[in-house]
Amino acid sequence: MNTKFYSVVLAFLLCIVSKNTVSAQENITQRYIDTLKIEPIDSANVSLFKNYLLKNSKLRGWTKYYAHKGFLFLKKGQKDSAYFYSKKAIKTFEEMEPDNSYAERNLTRANYTAGLISRNRKQFYDALQYFHECIRIIKKYPDANFRFIEFALDQISIVHLKLGNYSLALKYKKKIIAEHYDELTVQYKGSNLTQTAVLYEYLHKNDSAKIYYEKALQLNHPYFELTTNSNLGNLYYHENKIDSAVYFFSAAKKIADTIKLPSWRERSRIFAKTNYHFVNIHNGKTSPYIVNDLLQKIDSLKSIENPDTEDRDMMLSTMDYLALAYEKTQRVKLANEVYKDRAKFVQDFSNMKLDEELQKLELRLETKSKEEEISSLEAIKDLQDRRIQQQNAIIYVLIGIALLITVLILLWLNRRNIKNKYEKVVLQQQLLRSQMNPHFLFNTLNTILHATDTKPEKTKQYVLKLSKLLRTTLENSREEFVPLQDEIEAIDNYLNLQSNFSEMFDFIISIADDLETEFTYVPPMLIQPFVENAIIHGITNANIRGLVSLDFTLKGDLVSCTITDNGIGYSKSSQKEKNNLKGHTSISGDIVKERLVIYNKQNSTKASLNIDDILDENEKASGTKVILNLPSYEI
Repeated sequence: MNTKFYSVVLAFLLCIVSKNTVSAQENITQRYIDTLKIEPIDSANVSLFKNYLLKNSKLRGWTKYYAHKGFLFLKKGQKDSAYFYSKKAIKTFEEMEPDNSYAERNLTRANYTAGLISRNRKQFYDALQYFHECIRIIKKYPDANFRFIEFALDQISIVHLKLGNYSLALKYKKKIIAEHYDELTVQYKGSNLTQTAVLYEYLHKNDSAKIYYEKALQLNHPYFELTTNSNLGNLYYHENKIDSAVYFFSAAKKIADTIKLPSWRERSRIFAKTNYHFVNIHNGKTSPYIVNDLLQKIDSLKSIENPDTEDRDMMLSTMDYLALAYEKTQRVKLANEVYKDRAKFVQDFSNMKLDEELQKLELRLETKSKEEEISSLEAIKDLQDRRIQQQNAIIYVLIGIALLITVLILLWLNRRNIKNKYEKVVLQQQLLRSQMNPHFLFNTLNTILHATDTKPEKTKQYVLKLSKLLRTTLENSREEFVPLQDEIEAIDNYLNLQSNFSEMFDFIISIADDLETEFTYVPPMLIQPFVENAIIHGITNANIRGLVSLDFTLKGDLVSCTITDNGIGYSKSSQKEKNNLKGHTSISGDIVKERLVIYNKQNSTKASLNIDDILDENEKASGTKVILNLPSYEI
């Protein structure tokens, strides 16, 4: 009997609790829904919030629900569902809750989730829009205490890095460090410092890169000590400061032998141990184990389907170490094979990146075309509706508006045609500049091969100059403007290599005192074709020792480059090209002229190109003079 009594009492209490729960849900207010924090974001809490909304159809909170639902799926790794609910949150806000500031705050989470997934899908321009919208909402509600702004800035930097916009990527990294550094954990501080240093390296500003690497070391975090020592060693290696490279490579190896890393960071340990092979090779401790390990790592890197810039750098370093190991053990033929394989890898990587850039450009143009088509259809429909609704008295106003719209459309179409033409010419120039002259590469590699036997002390210099020239050409192919200092350095490397293997000309590069090459930016690879023409079509055909001179001066907002040679002259070389059906000068000259015309229209500059014969006292051609006035800007 006691058991039956207790059962009745328990059933009564459960009934009371159930009624109170339902009553509580029915009394949920809009204020409660708006201010409720769904923490932690898990299935139970998100479902509970949904039940509140289902109990009362008058409550508004579906934007909040869909935003948290999308974020929950993102945490679970279900990206398609995460993207679907994030987009649904944005659409729900626009259609049902546009006046609800509390709902708008939740769009930071929705836009951030949609941005992450768009970035992973390589829809980079969509990703940028989502992340910028995320930041806009955060700034609109500064009292909301969101923690997304530094993450959104970081993602914008990553997207620009993927697009090859190193300057913009660096801008957002520095913004995080300047405005949010104290709010970051040690892990995020180290990540931002090392990534900023790497971006400075990509922009060829090694001194700035070293400063940020040193700041990362000061955090005393084992992982960042490992990566920073490896990166510093690699930086000093490319600067040919071998003692410093050995020091940092050794420090990284010591940490790699003791540190515990998660599986997704094992790559840092592998990189450190690979770099330490260089230390052993440099110290004369070459062994079959080292050679086999380097060969295995090269095979592993070659198996990567879509290598990024970090993969490329690791591959080039590993090949350099392997070639050096062969040289140290007097296996010159194998070393030369590695150098040839290295040159082919650089070319293949360049072609792959150019294909990616072309695909991005095509995607961007297709998206833009669809948006323009939709906008045009909406404008036509709107115009028709207005004509039906308005009376005859407004017809003259409509005619005036139509004429104005026609003029604006014509102006817009003209501007679009100029822009498309500009993008096409830039792409053509990128394709040309990335296709390094095969004859030049063949001669350079032969020179290196010959120097291995006759002048072994110069072999490394030739390889480093060629490597730096190829790397500069690859990096600059993505940039519209580059520092004049980098452009002059690339030309100097090119002339050094050409003069070394031809041994038939000298060259002089002079720079005006008032021209700050480090802070002056110009379009890349416009000068190099004329330097090549001066050598191949000018002094090569002359009977005297050649001399190529480059003179850089500043003329207002233009950088003037005067290229002269003592060859057979422009008129004679042009006629010779027509007879041989080559036409190198006309191709490069026409592309440069067309590109300068576009620059002048876009930026209201007076860039120009002028090519003439240099006449001696007998009015005979004794060389060629090219005056190239380039658009520029200073930072």
